Amino acid sequence: MAHYQQDFFPADRISAELPAINRQAGLAHLEKFVPLAGSSYTKGRNFDRGRDNHSAVSRLSAHLRRRSITEEEVLGAVLKHHSFSASEKFILEIFWRGYFKGWLANRPSVWNEFVQYHHANAGNAGTDTESSRRAISGKTGISCFDSWVDELKTSYYLHNHARMWFASIWIFTLGLDWQSGAAFFARYLRDFCPASNTLGWRWVAGLHTQGKHYLATAENIARCTDNRFNPVGQLDETAMPLSGAPHPPAYFSNPETPVVSSPYLLLATAEDCHLESLALACPPAAVISLPAAMGDSSWIEGVPAMRCAETLAFDKDAISESAGRASAYFDCPHHELADSPHSAALADSLAGYAEQFRTDRIVTAYPGVGFWQTHLDSLSGQLPTGQIDVVMRAYDRLTIGAAKKGFFPFKAHIPDWLGQLLDA
Repeated sequence: MAHYQQDFFPADRISAELPAINRQAGLAHLEKFVPLAGSSYTKGRNFDRGRDNHSAVSRLSAHLRRRSITEEEVLGAVLKHHSFSASEKFILEIFWRGYFKGWLANRPSVWNEFVQYHHANAGNAGTDTESSRRAISGKTGISCFDSWVDELKTSYYLHNHARMWFASIWIFTLGLDWQSGAAFFARYLRDFCPASNTLGWRWVAGLHTQGKHYLATAENIARCTDNRFNPVGQLDETAMPLSGAPHPPAYFSNPETPVVSSPYLLLATAEDCHLESLALACPPAAVISLPAAMGDSSWIEGVPAMRCAETLAFDKDAISESAGRASAYFDCPHHELADSPHSAALADSLAGYAEQFRTDRIVTAYPGVGFWQTHLDSLSGQLPTGQIDVVMRAYDRLTIGAAKKGFFPFKAHIPDWLGQLLDA
């Protein structure tokens, strides 16, 4: 595992105009993209034309990942402007995220194993290598890869096709562990999603679909970067897929929608930043913001951070904006819990608010498998008021239940789901 704490790029290299991650910015960006979601997206989506020139793709991932805008809103807006057949490629990309999120919910051991690898190896100089140091500093001599390292570290984003090429080069050409690559992405991606990131790396490696991997080729990179790069002779284009023990499914059981009577506390996390659209029977007594650090491994004392301060700052801002908006919508107070590496201390603070508002009910949106779920479970176990109730969106109920095998049987449900979700 490489040393991620070292900053190989000075602060003044970081873009000062990174787009905000909040509902207003997400809706404005969606409005601009919708006319392009049909044939323009289909024709241009695989082309990485360089930093600040990714207009052929939606760049909505950071908003969707935090649900500052929801899948239903994006799908509805696109289908008002395009037919299903014209926008199918984009619609499928939306559902790929839902598929990965559902697949991981049905096999949480994949996430747990990845996190255990990080705990065991992060910051361990004994597993640090010259190859990994060159990779994370963008000094491999493979110009496309080094350029993507620069872009990732300074814009906190990469085009999806570049992510695939990057992962392939990391695994098959540089010979580095897929887990360290996934952790490298987790550190810097502003749209980091535990499911899409972990399973995306496993898919490239040949572990998600056993024996089927993704190999970057110089020809494909040259064609899809408009010849900005052409790493002829620099890539291993004949590598075999990785192998690993399969993860038997532990099929997820959708939680019952809690019957919540007022008063209750509504917790704001970075996993769902549109609390107003949750299926809530009545308004909360108060909205409570949880610390962004709960979205990282470092919330557990003594465990090294996986994500960097900048990406956690995106989460912090998104949580604050979301909670403030929900507080105004529900006409209730908003309180922000201070960062604490101790679940017991945070539980005491939360219990204090429960006592203040005379309730033993605490509710939050379904977080999905990842750091937030792990830490919410830990927090729940420390609360004298009892467990935290989870409200699940209809989109998650549909997609998780169908994400038990491959994407193609999952995909067959999409037309029916669109009817259910958009006609509701």
